[in-house]
Amino acid sequence: MTRWIKWGFICLGLGALLSVGTVTAALKLEESDAFCASCHTEPEQTYYDRSIASLVVDLASLHSAQQTRCIDCHSGEGFSGRLASLSQGAGDLWAYLRGDYARPAVTTHPLNDHSCTKCHADVLTVSVRNTHYHFFLQRWQAALPDAAGCVGCHMAHATESAQGFVDEAAQSVVCETCHRQRAAWRQE
Repeated sequence: MTRWIKWGFICLGLGALLSVGTVTAALKLEESDAFCASCHTEPEQTYYDRSIASLVVDLASLHSAQQTRCIDCHSGEGFSGRLASLSQGAGDLWAYLRGDYARPAVTTHPLNDHSCTKCHADVLTVSVRNTHYHFFLQRWQAALPDAAGCVGCHMAHATESAQGFVDEAAQSVVCETCHRQRAAWRQE
């Protein structure tokens, strides 16, 4: 019986080493934008190609030029968010190995405000006329759960925008919505 317990612990130890090694390898691989792009199809392949081109044409390629990796934005908040991202990747890999993965393999991990504010927290503390929405963002979101966030105006992968990679049509809608709500609050 003691021999079986000994073999059980050896197998358990080997399993733990294999698990730690697999997670370590996954963490290292996800740091490579080329690795991410190797599984994702369109439109992510186009985004990756833009990121390695010398010409900055979208917000993502601007960030890439500053050594920001895909995973820096496309990972969840904190440990649980990171774990969720790794779980999604593991599920995607398993689906690929089984041959029943989604085509196109578009990422399903949406960007939230934390994806932006973990590096750009300063925009939430400065109130000037042309960026006042950033300053009021957290108050608007607390008051209106469906209030827009960073990606409501800023488009990481769109090339149509001229200044600040802002979708001006979407920005107008966001501005009008908040100012209309502000006017309604004043009347109450």
